[in-house]
Amino acid sequence: MVGMSRDPLHTVTLPLLVNADDENTANGECAVFPSRGGETLVKVQAVSPEIAKGWLERDTRSTLARALKGLGRLRHAYTEKDDRKLLAAVDQCRPLMPKLPLGMTQTEDWTGEGKWDGARWYYAEAMSHAAKNARLVVWWPFSGQHEPTPGLYCPDMSTAVAMALFMDGVRVCPFCGETFIPKLGKARTYCKSAHGVADRTARSRDKTKRAEALIRANSDLSVPKLIEKLAEAGIKRARDWVVKAKARVKAQKR
Repeated sequence: MVGMSRDPLHTVTLPLLVNADDENTANGECAVFPSRGGETLVKVQAVSPEIAKGWLERDTRSTLARALKGLGRLRHAYTEKDDRKLLAAVDQCRPLMPKLPLGMTQTEDWTGEGKWDGARWYYAEAMSHAAKNARLVVWWPFSGQHEPTPGLYCPDMSTAVAMALFMDGVRVCPFCGETFIPKLGKARTYCKSAHGVADRTARSRDKTKRAEALIRANSDLSVPKLIEKLAEAGIKRARDWVVKAKARVKAQKR
């Protein structure tokens, strides 16, 4: 289901719809207008978070399913500024990127602070390409009041799963890579609390190692230049790291 907020007090929920396999799985029907013209009346099935999760887990060797999971990991990497996971996530969702025109090449730079702007752009383009065939429709549910209601029609499950990932109906644990369904009203990032603790601990240790290595390698720089160097490497609170390092050096000389 896709939530669209009109204002803080009113929310419209749009179901994700795909072609139903048979009469038994159909939840309603809608009119689809192919690009070649004409109209097709199709029976549709509403894709629940459980269905989307099951599709992602059904074939672990599927390049497409793996790439869609990569979108979830990339979103977390750039949101949390997690250098350790950024490049792996980019590579994982690379199959979703649109192909370049013949003869064109693309240069990628995943260094410095600019990489996070690049990561946001990369995520937006890959997600847009994965969900490019989704369209707003008015469908007729078989249950309830049978009133025409808005929905998002997806011509295939991969499009529906991409939309479910984007709208947080399904999430990918950044620690273990497993998919999970967040509980309503709870902003869970990890499938288990223990995975969140383990991931944050590993990230903290990695940041400490990188900061200390940079400070040692550039000990001849002035404090302002050293702070600038750490900031360029994507290390937050660079001034605090430099101050602590200088204090340790001074204490060792006593």
